[in-house]
Amino acid sequence: MKRLIVVLCAFVGICVAIYISTNRIDMPKGGMEVAKTADMQLNKVYLFTKKGCPYCTQAVSYIKQNHPDFQIEILDILESETNRNMAIACANRFGIPLNRLGTPLICMPDDVILGWGGDAPKHFDDYVKNHPQQGK
Repeated sequence: MKRLIVVLCAFVGICVAIYISTNRIDMPKGGMEVAKTADMQLNKVYLFTKKGCPYCTQAVSYIKQNHPDFQIEILDILESETNRNMAIACANRFGIPLNRLGTPLICMPDDVILGWGGDAPKHFDDYVKNHPQQGK
């Protein structure tokens, strides 16, 4: 029985490590200075995704289905260094340490959502409800 528990714990640990390594955002070439100067408009809402991220797919589907008129720019961090730098700039703005940064990341003018689970959909719904002008 103890051996089974040890094997299960090891398996879970490996699964968590794989998830973290596949969904985190790496530091851009040029370091933090590049990220600080990313071309990000502070009055826009951005959704940073990563190809193959199942939570990103869920977030995009949810937002398109429940808020089709809401203006949000969806950027894949693997498509360009600029997109990755913008995600890091968002993290810097909201004090998210780079070792916790992953996708999906929703960067709003005065708020941020990291990940898509738990209360993230409600958090986004509340943001949209309180900022109807961005849906135009």
